[in-house]
Amino acid sequence: MSLSALARTVLAALVLLQVGVATGAAQAQDGDPSAQTAAAANGEVIVDSANPSVRTTGAWATSSTTPGFYGSGYLFRVPGNGSATVFWPFPATAAPGQYQLFARWSSGPNRASNAAYQVTSNAGQTVVTVDQRSGGGDWQPLGTFAFAPGKGHGVTLSDKADGVVVANAIRWVGGEVAATPPPSPGQSASAQLVEATVGQAAAPNDARFFAQTGYRVDDNAFWEYFTKRGGVRTMGYPVSNSFVLSGMKVQIFQRQMLQLRPDGGVQTMNLLDEGLMPYTTINGSTFPAPDPALAQAAPRPGTPDYLERALQFVRDNAPDTVEGEPVSFGRTFFSSITAQDAYPGGVPDGGEALLPGFDLELWGLPTSKPARDPANGGFVYQRFQRGIMHYDKGCGCSQGLLLGDYFKALVTGQNLPSDLAVQAKGSKFLQQWAPAQPSGMARPDQVPGSSWQGAFRREPAVALDAGHGGSEIGTSHTYPDGTTLAEKTLNLRVMLRLRDLLAQTGYQVATTRTTDAPVNKDKKDLTGKGHPGLADDLQARVDVANAAHSDIFVSVHFNGVSDPASRGTYIFWDPSRPFADRSHTLAEMVDTALVKSLKDAGYTPDNHGATPDTAVLGGEHYYLLSPKTDVVPRPSDMPAIICEGLFLTNDGDANALRNDAIVEAIAQGYAQGIRNYFVRFPAG
Repeated sequence: MSLSALARTVLAALVLLQVGVATGAAQAQDGDPSAQTAAAANGEVIVDSANPSVRTTGAWATSSTTPGFYGSGYLFRVPGNGSATVFWPFPATAAPGQYQLFARWSSGPNRASNAAYQVTSNAGQTVVTVDQRSGGGDWQPLGTFAFAPGKGHGVTLSDKADGVVVANAIRWVGGEVAATPPPSPGQSASAQLVEATVGQAAAPNDARFFAQTGYRVDDNAFWEYFTKRGGVRTMGYPVSNSFVLSGMKVQIFQRQMLQLRPDGGVQTMNLLDEGLMPYTTINGSTFPAPDPALAQAAPRPGTPDYLERALQFVRDNAPDTVEGEPVSFGRTFFSSITAQDAYPGGVPDGGEALLPGFDLELWGLPTSKPARDPANGGFVYQRFQRGIMHYDKGCGCSQGLLLGDYFKALVTGQNLPSDLAVQAKGSKFLQQWAPAQPSGMARPDQVPGSSWQGAFRREPAVALDAGHGGSEIGTSHTYPDGTTLAEKTLNLRVMLRLRDLLAQTGYQVATTRTTDAPVNKDKKDLTGKGHPGLADDLQARVDVANAAHSDIFVSVHFNGVSDPASRGTYIFWDPSRPFADRSHTLAEMVDTALVKSLKDAGYTPDNHGATPDTAVLGGEHYYLLSPKTDVVPRPSDMPAIICEGLFLTNDGDANALRNDAIVEAIAQGYAQGIRNYFVRFPAG
């Protein structure tokens, strides 16, 4: 293609991109800094990045600008290829045993959404992926692991991510002596690798597939545009499949949404348009609103010399310094697309002169002046038509916010910030995605010419039930000191922790109760018997699971019988349902993971395994699992299990349940078993 033809193509694309507005971002949170870089008390050990034992590879910068960190500061690094790492060793002075592991960071909208902590423990290597855009200022759980000094155990964080990676502090809590599981036959413990971020299949040998998000860029035109406009560096990873929006094929990336024009060309969409995300506060961060005076002064597409005038408008209004801060907004804009990006086969004569036009394709024109975040003076933002540029004083860097991620949250309702949900009330896009509907849309009439079927890889949907509640106590145990542990309380505690563990990995979780109350609080006659009672409360629990269109239903209980010698774990399933094979598999996987988790925590239960409910009820069924009965006329529509963690009527089991690490191990075991189930039977 000649230079003049190429220039006309660029100009045509720019004319088609209309002026837009609005926003998306995240918030850095405060936390109390500690004066101690390493401390130990009551089984707690903390190692922060300033500790001399911490080892780094590559160049990591030090900062204390963004609050929420532990100690005197934190390390950070812009995204890389994984060659730069920080390693926190398990302290040589700490006791061997089972520890709950936590990480700390300072959060912000430019942080990585997929920072990967690799935990090396008795179990081998486990990768736990976290979103550092939020959660700063608090200790965030990474899981429970068995550690021992002198074995190279510890935690490693690398720079392989989609945003700035913050390396601050690691905390070990516990120290109870734990059994060490043997490695698999023929495999050393150090060679074992467990992926803790939800059963994601191994990435195929395919450059278009991104295991980080599980999506592929299928469309050839999208792929060519993506690779020639900076790829992951400028657009982030794909976070959707391609789908049809208002008559045009689109695909969402973390920072952009690409649109296929009728002429076969590709353009970036104005995500900040009034009809999409015209908002100024997201996840606690506040961005400047569109400036009407700036919009009035902007050159109009189609006018003579539009490209030259548009680029000059950017130079005049995207500064590199704001109130003494080196924000580099202009430099960031004009260095977005490199010659290597745009011309992988070699730069044509005059090709470099077109690069500013490609930058304009990506960002559009400025639509606001720069402004500080009123909640964090270290953040400066500037709004463009197709992005929000964010300067973070903490790292001295500027980059675009992940607006595509926020648009996805808006339409799916998953990980949707509460302030964005409030501003978007009444938006035609708010929670529009409905995978169970033929069009994949909840209200297709609001967005005509669209089909979202298959737009997103649906995360598993799980209904969780905490057994009993209110006046229904269940079983209980009274200890010699007079303390009584009621089953209903323990059920709720474990279920809420399980809910959080599943939600952290992106699962959609519905719960029957979150307080000490019956599920059928309004005493409705749900079974049609005319006198509301316990059967109606059971029906209410099943109704919650069915209404949520959950993939599985898990009811959390603890056991109690008249024989105090009975102890251990049971996972019940019903063999008389159409999906009995899946219920059985779910029960087996949860049982296996539960027993392993308890053993890793230092307690070996009697394992009664995955047990048909008919085997203990003389051929009858537990009502929560059963087919249609007079008691529960509307049975569950999905595989279901009842988890009986341990026996409260057995002294050994009950004493174990006074240990927080054992209760945590039960929740972790349930979570891992559920994850394993969805590896075998992916949601979809």
